[in-house]
Amino acid sequence: KESSAASDVYKRQILYIFTGLYRIESGATFRTLLGWLEVHPQLHGGYPGRDFADVSWDAQSDLEHAHYTKEQLVVLLMDYYKFFDCMDPHFVYEMFIAVGISKQYAEVVKDLYTNLRRHFKFNGTYGEVIRAVNGMGQGDSASLLAALILTNIQFKFLDQAHPNVRKSACIDDRNLRGRKNDVMSAYKDIVEFD
Repeated sequence: KESSAASDVYKRQILYIFTGLYRIESGATFRTLLGWLEVHPQLHGGYPGRDFADVSWDAQSDLEHAHYTKEQLVVLLMDYYKFFDCMDPHFVYEMFIAVGISKQYAEVVKDLYTNLRRHFKFNGTYGEVIRAVNGMGQGDSASLLAALILTNIQFKFLDQAHPNVRKSACIDDRNLRGRKNDVMSAYKDIVEFD
């Protein structure tokens, strides 16, 4: 009989362990790159001076206002499924270059994630090497940068295509707020974008 730990292995978060030097260098690079990245004002989390709680406060404020004024309001809460686990290093490479990040940095990130050796560890024993085609480390500064850029692009698109929809995000946890038809129209575009 299959054990419960083995049966839900695909539901588990993969832990990426990087050297201390890589974490320091990638963190410094992240802070440097954020200096020129024009981040959407409603994108929170991972960006200095923007608190993740602002995402909830904005939505709560809109709900309170709608209740008080009796106006129609729909709030749609969305979360990317396995956001960092599904990132394609080749796509991230192309996206980094498209937004002006140096080719050398983009190549380092792509090479790191296309050549990682991954193992599952059960009861203190490591399994065989797994070669994955997708996935970036949650908590890695390069992954965070990719997430911010992707959500930033999406929000700037939504500003143009759906100006009546208010939005906020903390990395991959997003919300849309507005009239039902406006929110549903924006959601259809998000589904296609994602």
